[in-house]
Amino acid sequence: MTRLLLEACGRDRDMVTYVEERKAHDTRYSLDHSKITAELGYLPGKHFTTGLAEKVWYRDNRSWWKLLADRHC
Repeated sequence: MTRLLLEACGRDRDMVTYVEERKAHDTRYSLDHSKITAELGYLPGKHFTTGLAEKVWYRDNRSWWKLLADRHC
């Protein structure tokens, strides 16, 4: 996940700072949709890396979407 996010942001591993584990930190994060697919028939609308790249676009283009957000608040 970290590697994909760094790639989408055009950054390298030098941006990563390792820290000590937090108490009760859940290290079993899952990005697997097989259970919801099997039980509910869910299928993602796009590949994860495509969706991630689209979210990074919003970070880089805040002036575009901020105008829309301000109108709807």
